[in-house]
Amino acid sequence: MFSAKTKTLFFDSTITEGLLEGYVRLSVVKDDETGKVKDYVVMDLNGPAARVSGLNKKDIIGKSICVVMAIDRDCGEKLRDRLAETKGSKVFEYQFKQTDRRFLINHVPVSDDEILLFFAEITFRRKAEQVMQVHEILFEQAQDIILYVAMDGRIINANQKACDQYGYIKEELLSLTIQEIRHPSEAIHYEEQMALAAVDGIIFESLHTRSDGSVFPVEVSARTTETESGKLRIHIIRDITERKEQDAKIRWMACYDGLTKVLNRGGFLEILDLELQRAKEENTKIALLMFDIDKFKRYNDNFGHHVGDFVLKDVAKRVQGVLRESDYLGRFGGDEFVILVSDVQDSDYVTSLMARIHGIFKEPIIHEGYPLQVSISLGGALYPEHAEQAKGLLYHADQAMYYIKYKGGNGFQLSR
Repeated sequence: MFSAKTKTLFFDSTITEGLLEGYVRLSVVKDDETGKVKDYVVMDLNGPAARVSGLNKKDIIGKSICVVMAIDRDCGEKLRDRLAETKGSKVFEYQFKQTDRRFLINHVPVSDDEILLFFAEITFRRKAEQVMQVHEILFEQAQDIILYVAMDGRIINANQKACDQYGYIKEELLSLTIQEIRHPSEAIHYEEQMALAAVDGIIFESLHTRSDGSVFPVEVSARTTETESGKLRIHIIRDITERKEQDAKIRWMACYDGLTKVLNRGGFLEILDLELQRAKEENTKIALLMFDIDKFKRYNDNFGHHVGDFVLKDVAKRVQGVLRESDYLGRFGGDEFVILVSDVQDSDYVTSLMARIHGIFKEPIIHEGYPLQVSISLGGALYPEHAEQAKGLLYHADQAMYYIKYKGGNGFQLSR
């Protein structure tokens, strides 16, 4: 492989063409007066090197290295300077900004007049590495929990958000399975959910547990993907505690009165229908009571609406104190309230309850040290004696209440 005359190292073309990397043999062109390197001229190259330039080999031989590397004059000068600075055999990385191409160059000096370059383009590899770096940053800084899960359920990678949310250091989290961070009540859904994750992916809600045993609701997006090492599942998990609390608040506002915190008209009627259905199925009795505050308008007119609101809240609180947990109190609007009493034994029980409710207003309501004497007019009806539908019960309770009001108020009456 040596020429006896020139003592120059060269490679047979069968060898160079078999290389996967680019090979270029360069002649060093120097200034006759200063001895400084002026250029590097191509003496030989292989196919991979020629393909970098997009030219035929015959069009490259005898031309500057800039032609081979498909770069402009300025970039070529920088490469020549880099080659001139490199003493001995060295490997360096070089990027040609004009073409946005990056090469790994192995510089092998043969003599003062010749050098060999072996180079491989690593543009795509570097871009892939950059993408991976960005991916790693996004993975660690993501606001959602991200878990890589093996097909047998082992957690094989987790981001910082996962560690923070579950309360484990990373090593501890990677010793667990996905089943171990799910609440036990979710176990029956696991196989079905993972089967769907393997097909088109799945989004579902679940309950997860922290290291301290506390439970929190999550939304999980799970998908199975192929990697060089085989299949794995990617779980992107979002804590939806705030969303659930907001949903609960919206549902509460839809069913409850904001002032008195008892059921509103819609919420009460919904429960009334359910309790009537249950009473029919179980052959039990229920009672519907209705009352309003006698001459309530005077509190607003004489003392202001803030005092009227105070009276409404106090009335609701007092009545709730008399009822059982299984009974329901609602406000239909204004000063009109309704009560649903379930599992009633007989009319005597209802009459006794009405007497207790009426009696709690013997003591005045105290507002800022000032006593407000309050009384109510209370009427009631029984299922199934007086009516079997909600509308009929409301009618009979209302009629009984207005009978008391007609008599001057401050009393109670069960429908006859």
